[in-house]
Amino acid sequence: MVPRNMHGKKMKLRRVADDGTADVFDIEAMDLGPQHGITFRADADVEDGDEVTDTLPNGKSKTMRLREVHVHQSPFGDSALDHTAAKYDVISGKAALSSRSTNPGVGNYITYHGPVVQMTGDGSTAQLAWGNRGPVNQGQSTASQIAPGYEQLATVLTDLLAQLPALGLATDDDTDFRETTETVLAEVVREEPNQGLIRRSVAALKGYLAQIAAGTAQAATDEATEFARTAIEGLSDSLPF
Repeated sequence: MVPRNMHGKKMKLRRVADDGTADVFDIEAMDLGPQHGITFRADADVEDGDEVTDTLPNGKSKTMRLREVHVHQSPFGDSALDHTAAKYDVISGKAALSSRSTNPGVGNYITYHGPVVQMTGDGSTAQLAWGNRGPVNQGQSTASQIAPGYEQLATVLTDLLAQLPALGLATDDDTDFRETTETVLAEVVREEPNQGLIRRSVAALKGYLAQIAAGTAQAATDEATEFARTAIEGLSDSLPF
C-alpha cells in the first residue's frame, strides 16, 4: 500500500475515453508484482482499464492494464493505512513506450486525440479507436477490432503517434512517418492483415527511428534518442510473424 505519510514511485497513467481520446498524467504507485498487484493512495484517480507505465531500473518500461480496482479501508480506523489496490495485466513489457507531457504548465498532463488501443469489456479482445483523425471517417470516433496477435503492434504504433511531435523529424519525414504508421494501423484491423505490407512498413518506420537513435535527425534530443531506441526494439518484438 501507499500510506499517506509515504511516497510511492512516480509513474505515468493513461486513460482512454469513449471517444478514443487519451489523457496521460503522473501518479504515485507501488508495484508489488503480478501476484499482489499495484497500490495507490486512497484518493488516487484510477479505474479499471487504466494503463500505468513504470520505468524499470534498466531503462526499459513496463505497462500494466488495471483491473479489479478497489479501495481498502483500515479496520482499525487509521485512515493513514487506507489505500487503493488493483490487479493488473502486463500489456507490452519491454516494448512499452513511455508517454511524456508536451504541456509542462499543467502538471505533466497531456490530452492526445490520435488513435488508441482499447480492450473490450471482458478483456478478451482489443479494438483500435480513432478519435479526431484517422485514415477513414476523419472527424468521427470509430472503433474496429484488432486482428488476434496484432494487439501489441497496435499499442506500439499508437504510442509512436502520440510521441511523434517530440521526435524531431523534418516536416516531410514527419508526414511520411505518420502516414506509414496509420497505414499499418488500418491494416491490423482487417480480418487477414497483409503481412508483407506490414513488414515493409515497419521496416520503414525503424529506418526513421534509426536516424533519431543515431542523433542525426533534425532536432533529436537525448530523450528522443533514447525513446527511438526503445521504439525500434518495441516494433521488432511486437511483430506476430
